[in-house]
Amino acid sequence: MTTVYPSSDGYFQQDNAPCHKARIISDWFLEHDNEFTVLKWPPQSPDLNPIEHLWDVVEREIRIMDVQPTNLQQLRDAIMSIWTKLSEECFQYLVESVPRRIKAVLKAKGGPTRPQRILCLTGRELTSLQTVPVDIQNQNTSLRITMSADVPTNHSEHFINGSIWFSSCTIEFDMNKRRIALFLLYLLIFMVGLMENLLVVWVNWRRRHAANGVLFCIINLSLSDLTIVAGLPFFILEMALDKVWLWGSFLCKVTNLIYLINFYSNSFFLAFMTLERYLSLVRPSSPALFPVLGHRRWLLCSGLWLLSLFLALLENVHIELLEWDEPGCFMVPQFSFAEWYVSVTFLSMIFQFAVPATIIISCNLLIARAVRTAPDVEGRREVWLVHVYSLVFMMCWLPYHLVSLLMVIEDISMPFLFDCNTMEFLYFSFSVVQCLSLFHCVANPILYNFLSKSFRNNVINTVVSCIPKESLQEIGGQVSPVGSSSGSLEWSLYMKVCSMLKSGGRWPLCSSMWDDTSLSVEK
Repeated sequence: MTTVYPSSDGYFQQDNAPCHKARIISDWFLEHDNEFTVLKWPPQSPDLNPIEHLWDVVEREIRIMDVQPTNLQQLRDAIMSIWTKLSEECFQYLVESVPRRIKAVLKAKGGPTRPQRILCLTGRELTSLQTVPVDIQNQNTSLRITMSADVPTNHSEHFINGSIWFSSCTIEFDMNKRRIALFLLYLLIFMVGLMENLLVVWVNWRRRHAANGVLFCIINLSLSDLTIVAGLPFFILEMALDKVWLWGSFLCKVTNLIYLINFYSNSFFLAFMTLERYLSLVRPSSPALFPVLGHRRWLLCSGLWLLSLFLALLENVHIELLEWDEPGCFMVPQFSFAEWYVSVTFLSMIFQFAVPATIIISCNLLIARAVRTAPDVEGRREVWLVHVYSLVFMMCWLPYHLVSLLMVIEDISMPFLFDCNTMEFLYFSFSVVQCLSLFHCVANPILYNFLSKSFRNNVINTVVSCIPKESLQEIGGQVSPVGSSSGSLEWSLYMKVCSMLKSGGRWPLCSSMWDDTSLSVEK
């Protein structure tokens, strides 16, 4: 959207975002009036499509006029004349978008994200001047919208004085403190998540062909988490620079596509892993979802990744690099912004959250009940851990999807459902819950790997297998117990290394391994 600021008494708005085609009026302004300052309309505005439709109508009417405007005043008069003849539906789009348009202009200009004061209509008559005082670049400037037309009766009450959108907010959040806090949180997630998931993939990758269904899902889950945290540096710097994207259009699309694919695949593999664990415990005679033999596991795995790619492309095809004051990477559909935004949001809620959460919680409850009734289970640790799986998933994703849902409801509701303070809180909290949702990249390796005794054993096995035998012999000596098997030397050296690490306090994971006589060293 191009917003034109004249030096005197008003400005006109034209839909001129890069994704739209109505450029004639803006070009005329630029060619004939150098005093105008051009600002591209923020692409996140939910009103691009209705306003594009409105300006298409105006442009067509001006094109067919017998006498074309030759100066600013004639163009203004022509636009005003056409506006008074617009249909109720067309003008209704304009009126309903006014508060959000003003809010987006203020945000794009660096001012407050809420209207401070608007002089608006009384009765059915929309006043010819609406003013929003705002401090822009340390200058007291007034943004003006010049319009004159009748407002549809059934919408007049939405814009009377005292409407929630035309009153000042009573709360204001510190964006700089949020930016610093989010930077530190993202940095923590990146460093810890990268080390954890690299270790998990390194240890488990050697067993991928012989792994059971649960371990096979864990490997894919770790790859998904690792890919997300590997791309975090791009988003960390974007967040630190307040949504400024520095790496061009290609990386704008690619990084968002990678994130979205793993956004879905992470929940898919977590749900299938929980289902596989339930079937192997409660119904051991039933066929496995990811059998070791045959191609079924690879076909199912490929299907989950392809489904994630398809769902990601529904949003990523609309990701564009848009430049106004600074370049930004945003979702900007060519047409029907509101419809696409609502559709993508609900698809993510259903496929990424609702369906996986139902499977995870249901299966974990059934697993906990089966474990609780098993006669050979000692203590409640296993039951407690199963419930933690469900709790962590909900803590990571429920706040994110709840805030997204409330923002969608606000965008499609008319009259507006929430007051100014509520919307300020939602917009402020969205970035926070989006960051907190990524803590699953840190929690998943701990819950599904580090708490597992077999994984800790495999960590030691993998480390020992990477140490040259000559070095191990220097550490362990020629220890060969009577009746030892062919792997007795490796076992002795393994126990020696574990003992040294344990005594030095550097490897607490060894403490639970002494009585595990079934442990074997992988070669």
